[in-house]
Amino acid sequence: MNRLKMLMFLGCVAASAPGLAQWAPGSPRSSLEDGNATVADLRYNYSAGNSHCGDSGKPPFLCSGVLMRVTQRPQNPGAFRIWDPSPTSARSGGTSFSYIRYDARFRSVAWGFNDGLIMYPQDRRPAGKDLLMVQCAYSMDGWNWFRNTPCGTMVYEGVVYPHSRPCQSQGVTTPQQWLGIWYQPAKYRPLNQCGFDMRRGVANSAGYFMLMLQMKNILAAEGFSEQNELVVTTWPAGRARTLPIQAFFYMPVGVPAHWPAGVPNGLAAARLNQKEFRADTGIIVPIVRLTPPANINDHFRFDFIVADQAETGSTGVVPPKPVPGRCPRYIDSVKWGAINGNQWSLEIKPSACTRTIAADQTDLAFQELLNKAGSDRQWSNTNSMRRQFVCLLTTYRTKASWFIEPHRPYVSHEAAVKANCNP
Repeated sequence: MNRLKMLMFLGCVAASAPGLAQWAPGSPRSSLEDGNATVADLRYNYSAGNSHCGDSGKPPFLCSGVLMRVTQRPQNPGAFRIWDPSPTSARSGGTSFSYIRYDARFRSVAWGFNDGLIMYPQDRRPAGKDLLMVQCAYSMDGWNWFRNTPCGTMVYEGVVYPHSRPCQSQGVTTPQQWLGIWYQPAKYRPLNQCGFDMRRGVANSAGYFMLMLQMKNILAAEGFSEQNELVVTTWPAGRARTLPIQAFFYMPVGVPAHWPAGVPNGLAAARLNQKEFRADTGIIVPIVRLTPPANINDHFRFDFIVADQAETGSTGVVPPKPVPGRCPRYIDSVKWGAINGNQWSLEIKPSACTRTIAADQTDLAFQELLNKAGSDRQWSNTNSMRRQFVCLLTTYRTKASWFIEPHRPYVSHEAAVKANCNP
């Protein structure tokens, strides 16, 4: 299917405004209007064909495509919320997503599930929403539950597969080199798969991401048979209001035809997710019907159906529930300044509330800092920046401003304290 036919298949795709937010109390339009706008935005993002988002260090997932995660509701109602990290993701520090675009298609999603959530592209998320960091990307299912770290080396049945370490660390820069690793002898082919490092600051990450997409298409029917995988840094639990969730989705039963009989309809789960999200936040996130491609020449389809929605709203409804014991704001302001000619320092003015928080809110405070400064070109070395931030939070609570600097090395907390938080 050529590009023009693909756009006709998606429906009328209008250019959408970055940062399209979902319905919340006081919205000037109804949640149904927001739902229709959301599906238009998803179609627009899916059809985008950009190879970067401004330069070679900004991969396409930052501004285009659709980042989706399949979920499964708990057997015990109320045990957890599907938008919070799973216990496995919380332990490992990495959470798995898939990426779809007109040039990134597959027929099956992880575990055969048929509902989940969709996140905004990072650079197009609404104001006040969290910045999610993509660590790495795999052309096929990354089998990350067998890797020694998220995006690390595969260890399966006691055997270490050294070719599974990040592609760039092995000098993999061409399709032939990637295929040479993929077809290495192994009990299962994915055990040798290398993924591409997508962390902020990695040279030519946009080019490597496009190579990842290219490999899935080169694999043809094999590539189409299963999802790709992007690993995102796990976020703290309890971030429902500020997570950049664009939509809940479900897939209709029996589409495509290879799905096994008896798979439950994901719409029921999506409706419960929508209801719980509104109860927790006051925000109505629309439910979108996501129809996967029926064959290798077909495309994903996005539809907003009024009858699918369990929650609708207009203006003037009850505001969201307050979250007890948390600061309404953690960071008052941030400002970059140049030092030593070519190095940067970030001045942070914490809120009065932040100066009183306990350790259980450290992640929330740092996430807000990432929201404010993490997408700036000066930001890098996130682990060190977090160490400096926590050091200042625990030892210099009363200082008017805190300064953290990306050029400083990552050290232990004890070493940071000994160096007055400037290791």
